[in-house]
Amino acid sequence: MKIYGESEFDAKLASVVSPENTLSGVNSFCEIYHNMPYANKLDIQEAVLNGEVSSLREFGQLMLNRRQQDTTEHYYCPLIATVYSRDEYGNMDEYPDEYDGSYLAPYEDRIRELIQREEALDEANLADYFDGSNGAVAKLKEIHFSTQNVDGVLYGDIRVELTEPFTAEEEAEFKDWATGQAIT
Repeated sequence: MKIYGESEFDAKLASVVSPENTLSGVNSFCEIYHNMPYANKLDIQEAVLNGEVSSLREFGQLMLNRRQQDTTEHYYCPLIATVYSRDEYGNMDEYPDEYDGSYLAPYEDRIRELIQREEALDEANLADYFDGSNGAVAKLKEIHFSTQNVDGVLYGDIRVELTEPFTAEEEAEFKDWATGQAIT
């Protein structure tokens, strides 16, 4: 079997595949590379094109090293439930009741399950919808919503996977955007 590449990068990468490499190994590395953030891909492409990679193993190590620079941030927000009760006729009340995180804490497992179900409905990660500055977008990999119970009070937990930490300005624009996503 012959492996070739259509672009210069693809051709250089194909040239480091040896007979000892398995097709499944090559496919696995390609899948990992494909799912990396754009900024990481550019760094890896540059290294391959500059001849810094001479084996598939080195290519894998390069991706692993780049991935180890990733960071995780957690942003917390208050949770408030707006509940419309029904009257004796089954109609919804006009004015809802609001409950805070201390009221919601006993329902944490159910709330977390509903959040996970909502995330699973969309094949794209919420990070794909972030429309901030180019620098912030390039650093953002994944966004996941969950909950965090702190001393009997339930908070929203927005876990953000980044290729590197946001600058203060990028973090401010992300928080502004995330606030809009969290309000329903």
